[in-house]
Amino acid sequence: MNSCTSTAHNHQEENNLNSITKSIDTLSLAPNGPFIELVFIPYSSGGFYISKYEITNEQYKVFIDSTKYDGSDHPSSKSTEPFLNHFKNGNYPVKKGDYPICYVNWWHTKAYCNWLSQKTGKTVRLPTKDEWEHVAGGLEKRIYPWGNEWDPKRCNWAGSIDGYKEAAPVGSFSNGTTPEGIHDLAGNIWEWCEDRVLRGGPWCMGPENVKTTYSSKEDTDRADDKFGFRIVVIIEKQREKLK
Repeated sequence: MNSCTSTAHNHQEENNLNSITKSIDTLSLAPNGPFIELVFIPYSSGGFYISKYEITNEQYKVFIDSTKYDGSDHPSSKSTEPFLNHFKNGNYPVKKGDYPICYVNWWHTKAYCNWLSQKTGKTVRLPTKDEWEHVAGGLEKRIYPWGNEWDPKRCNWAGSIDGYKEAAPVGSFSNGTTPEGIHDLAGNIWEWCEDRVLRGGPWCMGPENVKTTYSSKEDTDRADDKFGFRIVVIIEKQREKLK
């Protein structure tokens, strides 16, 4: 594929899944540090939490600072775009903490999920392609996350009208969310799924490639400036018990 063409709750729960509220739940990455906002999505399996935004540079940096992970267990198969190519001396570009993490292959995203699972005691993974499509299209099977009509002002895509030459800070297109408030499921960056496919389309593609049903198969070792991800968290108890 050519990537440009183709809450209160008990103390035990609080130690693992912090700051749960009635509307949006959060997963703490570090004391006084960044957190991940989660939204509950009903599903045939009973439901799951998915990150409201794509994982950001700041959120991924907590992982590499904590573990010293360098991606060398699965080097990028694209030599010109190695693991975290945009980081310099272990730091993301200035003022880009809220931009989606990129230059990660499938294995690098799984390493993050595994670390977060160990840290929280919860099952953290990538969404499956079917879960991703369910979140993006809903029971209505919408063509785009916001509805069935294309609107160039609702996502970061190939046209210059969106105001961004490349990736945008997560959540920049609040009028392009799903009814549940999930951001950036169309455009901005490709998102790796558990099934080793990419969903969502990046900032350099057109309307056909950012549809909720569109997916692309890619080399799982390849990191790219357009490849990122979001997470799913599986909660054992029913959501009502977490309120």
